[in-house]
Amino acid sequence: MMEMEHYSRGVTFEKFCVLSAGEQFCKSGHRHGPIIRENYIFHFVISGKGVFKTHGKTYNLKANQGFLIGDSTPVFYQADQEEPWHYCWIIFSGKQADVIVEKLGLSPENPIYTATAENSIYNKFKAFMRGYENGNEFSIASDFNALISEIYSSSINFTKTPNSCKEDYLQKAEQYILHKYHSPDLRIGKIASEIGIDRSYLTRLFDNILGISPQDYLLKLRMEKAKTFLQTTTYSVGTIANSVGYPNIDAFSKMFKRVYGYAPTSVRKNKYSMEKENNDGV
Repeated sequence: MMEMEHYSRGVTFEKFCVLSAGEQFCKSGHRHGPIIRENYIFHFVISGKGVFKTHGKTYNLKANQGFLIGDSTPVFYQADQEEPWHYCWIIFSGKQADVIVEKLGLSPENPIYTATAENSIYNKFKAFMRGYENGNEFSIASDFNALISEIYSSSINFTKTPNSCKEDYLQKAEQYILHKYHSPDLRIGKIASEIGIDRSYLTRLFDNILGISPQDYLLKLRMEKAKTFLQTTTYSVGTIANSVGYPNIDAFSKMFKRVYGYAPTSVRKNKYSMEKENNDGV
């Protein structure tokens, strides 16, 4: 007997809309099509086997594989007779949908996705579905980004992804940090969510490309900005601390000394000493 969980409430984000999502335990030989779909539909096979046909090609699929539908071309898919598949699926549309599909390396002409054996796509999908079912839009947005990030990073083609894609995410993260470093509430998870990837993937990008964690990158930027302010302005240490995301001056001073080996007041004293020496020599 076929079992299905299906949620069809539309949830709209900026330039993106999740129209429907669910999972299905198909009975032997259960089939769809030939049918035409205008919106993107991504299926991911959790267990079992089946066949997918589109653009005159036939694909035999199994667990840890998926397929994309979405260019108004007729498609057909059917569960295996002996090992019918169990899959999850999500229907989405919007201007950003094309970008997501491209980032995943998929297209209606290249519709097959294969993940590494060790992945947590199904777990991420279930987390997304919990928020989707409960109607928590903040959770939905975060969980959807985590799901897409897991699909992306778990692809067997991930290591073949052009460096430009990785560097694009990294550049977006760096720009976001540069514009928000002064906020005491800035968190790495928030940065990842804003640029549409998972926190763990963002951490890997920083470690692999820059050789530093995003936390240390943020700390380094804050301390460098603070040192520059101390050297070039007459603002109080408390004002500068606030300006780099530290509302507590003691916490700022402690971190500054940990990074540079001396207190922020030493920078200011040294600045005044140098100015006095220069003035005395005139």
